[in-house]
Amino acid sequence: MCKKIFAILTLTLFAITGLKANEYCEAPMVPVNNNSIFNKFTYNSCGIHNFNYLKVGGGIVRAHHFYSITPTISLGHRFDKGNSAIDLSINWAGNDKKTFYATPRVVVLKYLDHNSLSSMYYGVGLSYGGITGHHTRRFNGIFAEGVVGWETYLEDVKAFAEINVSQAAVPFKDHYSIDAPVITFAVGVGF
Repeated sequence: MCKKIFAILTLTLFAITGLKANEYCEAPMVPVNNNSIFNKFTYNSCGIHNFNYLKVGGGIVRAHHFYSITPTISLGHRFDKGNSAIDLSINWAGNDKKTFYATPRVVVLKYLDHNSLSSMYYGVGLSYGGITGHHTRRFNGIFAEGVVGWETYLEDVKAFAEINVSQAAVPFKDHYSIDAPVITFAVGVGF
C-alpha cells in the first residue's frame, strides 16, 4: 500500500512540474573580477530556472528512545527565481526498524549569492509526514522543516549537498509523541 501511494505521488509530482525543466538561458558568461585568483563567473538571469531532482543520502531517525541511521531518498522540483526558490518534494528515510516520510514537503529557499554559478542557501518550510517505529506509528502530522545547503551549476545539471532538519510539530492525534528531529544529509542532482 505504501509503495503504491509513493508511486502515485511521485508520478503526480512530475506530471505537475513537467518532465523536462527549463534550460538556463544562453546569456554570455562574464567574469566578475579579473584580478581574483578564483575565476568567479556570473550569468544573466532570463526567467525562472526550474529543475527536477533526485537526492540520496543518510539520516538519523529517532523512535521509542532509540536512534537509527537510515538511508534517505527524495524526489522533487525546485522553482527557482533570482535569489529565492520554492522546493517541492517527496522524502523518505528508513530501514526495517524506523521510517520517516514527508509528502509533500514545501520549503522556501534563500540563496546567499544568486549571481554566482555556486551558492550557499538556507530555507524553512512545512511538510506532512510521519515517523514509524517497529510495528507502531510514533507520529503523524505536520513537520517544521529547516535546510542549509550548497548548490552549483555544472554544464547541463545542478548539483547540491544539504543538511535537512525535520521536527515533528503538530500531531494529528493526541497520543502521538513528538520525538527528536529527523536529521538528514544528502547530495542531489537536478536536471
